[in-house]
Amino acid sequence: MALDLYIGVDLGGTKTKAVLANGSLEIIREKTIPTQMDSTETILKSVLNAVDAVWDTEEIKAIGVGTPGQLDRKRGIAIQAPSMGWSNVPLAQFLSNRYGVPTYIENDINVAALGEFSCLGESEANAVYVNVGTGIGAGIILSGKLFLGNHGNSGEFGHLTMEPMGPLCNCGNRGCLEAIAAGPAIGARATQWARARKNSQMHSLALERELTAKEVSEFARSGDPLAIAVLEETGMYLGRGIADLVCLFDPGMVIFGGSVILNSPYVWDAMLAEAEARLMPIIFTNTAFLRARLGGDSGAIGAVVLARERSREDSA
Repeated sequence: MALDLYIGVDLGGTKTKAVLANGSLEIIREKTIPTQMDSTETILKSVLNAVDAVWDTEEIKAIGVGTPGQLDRKRGIAIQAPSMGWSNVPLAQFLSNRYGVPTYIENDINVAALGEFSCLGESEANAVYVNVGTGIGAGIILSGKLFLGNHGNSGEFGHLTMEPMGPLCNCGNRGCLEAIAAGPAIGARATQWARARKNSQMHSLALERELTAKEVSEFARSGDPLAIAVLEETGMYLGRGIADLVCLFDPGMVIFGGSVILNSPYVWDAMLAEAEARLMPIIFTNTAFLRARLGGDSGAIGAVVLARERSREDSA
């Protein structure tokens, strides 16, 4: 009996990763390449190059793709993704025509949630996956199934309003969590603070240009009190948002991915302290707060899960 194989693609604005895996999610082959962002055509070419690098068998049953932005899942169309600079791209049809197998698309954060959830071995559990990096989003798993909402827009965690008169978000609102606690917001806040604080290690660099979140984390590790304060404030806001999520969905676990949380103990500790302060004790103690286990593979593995589950549903 032939072994069912699947391809999962994690498509992002910086890199594209493809994996060939079996139904047990064991990776057989993988390839990561830079995403060529010059045009829609070059982005699609990046996807093809990644898939071609792992495709060498006729036993592949389906392809799953995690991609940013708003999607028409039934028609397999990437409707809009500002980070990719494209709109109304028939992504699933493009890949199906090329490779001759069913192709399914899903939001990148949702497929990462599927990937992380697949590690847990709890098929009926409730979980929330939160990613904090350049942006902020959440994937919600209820009774073992991805919860999308009526219009497929669930999990826009980054657009919870934290400060009604706060910084302008790219969605047009003010004070969104993403505008306060995502990577670019951390860099902007640290730059503003450091320019006024000559005793900070960040001061000279902040006068030259805007800092990055990675640099703020590095300054914090070297003991800069101002950098630590920036990251702890970030964690505080994230903790407030996490408390809201836990109150709404009562998940058994919240899983965290993304560079902002995973690379900074100051963010992590402040976030959990704030969540604990704002949740009823019985709720906080009964919720597990976990770091992502798959690291950079969560999106691609989640795309394999998507391909496996959707193809099985369609053939049932």
